[in-house]
Amino acid sequence: MHTRRLPLFWDLTHRISPGQAPLVYDFSMSFIDRKVITRFFDRVVYTLGFLSFFVFILRIGFYLSDQWNAIVVQSIQVIVILFCLQELLRWFLAKGIITHIKDRWFENFIVAALLLYFIKGELIHSSIQRLHPNLGIDDITIAYLGLTQLALVLGELIRFFRSTSILSKYSLSAAQVFSISFAIPILIGTLLLKLPKATVNGISWLDALFTSTSALCVTGLTVLETATDFTPLGQFIICFLFQIGGLGIMTLSLAFGILFSGGLGLKERVLMSDIISEDRMGEIGGILAKITAFTFTIQAIGATLIYLSKGFEFQALNIKELYAAIFHAISAFCNAGFSLHQGGLAVEPYASNVFYGLTIMLLIVIGGIGFPVIINLYESLNPKKRGVHFIKIPTRLVLVTSAWLIFLGALFIFLLEGSSSFAGLDWKERLYQSTFLSITSRTAGFNIWATESLSMVTCLVVIALMWIGGSPMSTAGGIKNLTIAIAFLAVKATVQGRKHIEIYGRELTNHSVFKAFNIIIVSLSILFVATIALILLEPQAKAFDLFFEAVSAFSTVGLTRGVTANLSEPSKLIIIALMYTGRIGFITFLSGFFLQMKKNNYKLLKENIPIS
Repeated sequence: MHTRRLPLFWDLTHRISPGQAPLVYDFSMSFIDRKVITRFFDRVVYTLGFLSFFVFILRIGFYLSDQWNAIVVQSIQVIVILFCLQELLRWFLAKGIITHIKDRWFENFIVAALLLYFIKGELIHSSIQRLHPNLGIDDITIAYLGLTQLALVLGELIRFFRSTSILSKYSLSAAQVFSISFAIPILIGTLLLKLPKATVNGISWLDALFTSTSALCVTGLTVLETATDFTPLGQFIICFLFQIGGLGIMTLSLAFGILFSGGLGLKERVLMSDIISEDRMGEIGGILAKITAFTFTIQAIGATLIYLSKGFEFQALNIKELYAAIFHAISAFCNAGFSLHQGGLAVEPYASNVFYGLTIMLLIVIGGIGFPVIINLYESLNPKKRGVHFIKIPTRLVLVTSAWLIFLGALFIFLLEGSSSFAGLDWKERLYQSTFLSITSRTAGFNIWATESLSMVTCLVVIALMWIGGSPMSTAGGIKNLTIAIAFLAVKATVQGRKHIEIYGRELTNHSVFKAFNIIIVSLSILFVATIALILLEPQAKAFDLFFEAVSAFSTVGLTRGVTANLSEPSKLIIIALMYTGRIGFITFLSGFFLQMKKNNYKLLKENIPIS
């Protein structure tokens, strides 16, 4: 007699040949290959995920007939039952209960909620319906499976790019691959905005692409009114796009690499460490967690303050106003500029609500100073590392430059617009309006004063602020404040006759100066060409308004002088290209998209060319 392991699928009709020793089958878990069964369950979840994704899209995005709705409901029930069954069977494969709970805590939470739903259905149903009248626990399960499958697909794409020979064949850099993959969420957003339930009266493909690009590039330029032309589903899609655009174009993509592609490769770690100015590549995963946690914490605090600023209380929760508060908190932190209020924040009671406006300004500033600065300030609070010397020079330069830009912008607007559209305001209101405009011009896009009413000289100040933008590796756009700071220091050193550029007791490298002036020249060149093209394509519009629009798009600001909705299709394509280029070019460092020349092992004689 001998023992044989029981296969996963065993033919129960197996017969013992004459003279063969009887077999004893051991059904204990130690004899069953856990990996084989786990892989089988994983394939089941993947399949359910794909089905859930399509069912989820049908459920939320299309107007279904009664027959199709019944089919969808039955499909949901089957998917939910299979999901719960495989999740319960996983408990018998678990080597340790605590480890299993930690690894699959969310899946177990859903199963527990579903079981509770069958036991106390009315209680769970009423609680969920407080969030949305047509929402159920089965919808949450389907949404989880569908979104998880989408994340897995993105993870597989990252794994493909990392393992394929395309990178070596075409010598693509990590920055170039990163920028190519940036287009995928834009296309997905375009398809989602085309869903029948996403808009009130439908949307063209070009307008869907424009809106998706504007949201993902955290710009805020719109050809349709977000508050009235999009349904709650469409508004949620837009919010989701500018959330991942502000936080996750870098962070979430690399997080997918960690979660679904076996961790970050050396290229990704080098790129990430360069982007966030972090030398400790081994701590990249922890830094991503800190960035994500900080972002959601600040957004939650901002949403709470916005909700309270409207006079509402959490004892009598107003779901609609809470959703609007969350939407605007995310939009402000991500410097997106999208609003659920028709006419933006320039309408009452928001324009005169100082508490509301101060919260928006604070969120814009925090989102615009950059994640490296936030990480550095957070770590400087450590008692072992506390002190001004631990605060890095880029952090100090960002804080000083940002403060000066806000102050000078507000001062110029206060003085210049005082005799124009601000003439009827007292000095406190003028100061409030000037400060808000100074802050929002640096890529936020919110306005509590009609931009069309501003004088031309004030608009020139706004254009300069939009062009400069926020800080590197932030949710803001523009050429970045450090770029203009380095250029200013270089000019100052030249005027003073110095051969070296000094800052806080250090000497700036020639590479930093060279890069700063490259960004300035290339950005001005792009804006020059784009503005001429827009003027030729839009002869009925004012040239100054088109230049304002081009700078706003390229710097991903979102302020407009009322020409966006009236642009022709070719002009919309130019604005789309400007938004994409402006967001991608400065995130991945524009120099990463030029052909990399091989380093030469020789030096040439230097030539001094007279410039005066």
